[in-house]
Amino acid sequence: MAISEAEPAAVQAMTKSSLAPLRAIQHRDSYGNAIADPDRSNPTRSRWERPLDTIRSFEAAIDGGYSRKSMIRSGTH
Repeated sequence: MAISEAEPAAVQAMTKSSLAPLRAIQHRDSYGNAIADPDRSNPTRSRWERPLDTIRSFEAAIDGGYSRKSMIRSGTH
């Protein structure tokens, strides 16, 4: 006698999710402005924002006012 168990993908398809789709949420940019025309692949950014700008804004949000300073001293001792 074999045990029968549903595949995880089938179980997920049968249960209704309580989470709203990502596209249904009104996203805002780093300045708090609503994103009226979201990107198709990433609705959290504007369609006209370049991916590199998105990465830079994430880095700025993480680093804040942190500035990287070199520990190497040049010139005289």
